[in-house]
Amino acid sequence: MTISISNVAIRQSSGQLFNLNDLYKASGSNPTHQPSNWLRNQQTKDLIAEIEVEGGKACEVINGGKNRGTYACKELVYAYATWISAKFFLLVIRTFDAVVSGSLQPKLAQTTVADRTPLRQAVSALVGKCNIDYSSAYNMVHQRFGVESIEEIAADKLPDAIAYIHALTLHSGLFGEVLDKQPAPAAPVLDDALLLAFARLLLHAQDMRLFVNRYLPAFQNLGIDGRGALWSFVHDTEPTFAAVRRFMAAQSVKSDFFARDWAWVQSRILSTARAF
Repeated sequence: MTISISNVAIRQSSGQLFNLNDLYKASGSNPTHQPSNWLRNQQTKDLIAEIEVEGGKACEVINGGKNRGTYACKELVYAYATWISAKFFLLVIRTFDAVVSGSLQPKLAQTTVADRTPLRQAVSALVGKCNIDYSSAYNMVHQRFGVESIEEIAADKLPDAIAYIHALTLHSGLFGEVLDKQPAPAAPVLDDALLLAFARLLLHAQDMRLFVNRYLPAFQNLGIDGRGALWSFVHDTEPTFAAVRRFMAAQSVKSDFFARDWAWVQSRILSTARAF
């Protein structure tokens, strides 16, 4: 089966193991999340040993060649994704489940690699300018154009995608220049971009709360929530979340440029709130 996460194809070995280096790249390539750091954990070593005791092949390292890297079984893939972040774990497990169930079917590329090069370059500029990870940058493109990967963007829409990323980068740059040339305001200006950023932060926080609530019994059984911090995050924060949701519901963006993204984030905030 072919699996792609955040526009990164996850290579597989002949033994149906998955490349952790590709997963690391898909997660945003934070140096602290390198597979080698995770493999040094005692908990990881214990998990590998348990899998191998049961007769399974946990992982292997391929040195040299185009497929070099560290490969791991699906259980280790999930454990590695959990170690990186709850958000990335949900992305990985949902992608794997969709591929296995057949609901995620590969789609033909609408453009060539060369056609998409300017878009990838624009995303790289945005990542560097705004200090965000590649996964978040590509997700903005996916949401804007209703696709799962940039390969699905039609050729006639590719210039629009490039212009969209350039506009985001330019907006960030102009905002910085204005602050450099004028006295700092007494309070931050809640413009469309900042309002959308706060809304995305609320959405991610709600996703995290759903995740913790779902796996809280497992965390408690493992002794991870010894002081009740996770329980409190799930059960004591609803008044705060509700207040922030009310504030966001009363807001609106002024620019048509951000209108589609704002509508999508608002609908996701409401749906995740109802899911709790």
